[in-house]
Amino acid sequence: LLFVLLWLASLQPVWLKLRLSAEGVQVEIKYLGFTARPDMKARSEDEDEDEDKDELKPQKKSKKRSFGAFVKLMPDITSAATSAGRYILSHILIKRLRASGALGFEDPATTGMAYGLYQAVLGWLPFTEEFELDITPNFADGTTSIEGEFEGGIRPSSVIASGAILMWRLPKLKLIRAMRA
Repeated sequence: LLFVLLWLASLQPVWLKLRLSAEGVQVEIKYLGFTARPDMKARSEDEDEDEDKDELKPQKKSKKRSFGAFVKLMPDITSAATSAGRYILSHILIKRLRASGALGFEDPATTGMAYGLYQAVLGWLPFTEEFELDITPNFADGTTSIEGEFEGGIRPSSVIASGAILMWRLPKLKLIRAMRA
């Protein structure tokens, strides 16, 4: 019975609501009737000082591993990560995506390239009422100001499945040998 309940819970999506504005970022996470709103405020100077103190402590020496072995495995790792990434991206449930504002950089050529990339992504998205994207290029003063909202979700079972795909596709013996080297 517990296994069936856990399986049913993993099929329920985790809903995420993001709001990006001039005031900052607001996040709301909902799952199985529970709601969480993490605090996204900027870190204070006291926290930065505490982190600097931790950096001054002597670090333990770690065993150096061969970086070349990992470089040789990069094609296999990127192939596995790409297939897992495609799987998880195809299982994201999007309720609403809204963005508006101006896109600009100091160099007008960079602004044009960024706006061209935006237009390419816009053509890739399906035309539905959930997507409201209104971003204009700002060639004059080169400032960027974008406000947006995203509502979507993903099932925990999809995250677990993408992890399983990643582990299945990785060359396990080669990774073990590279970690021992």
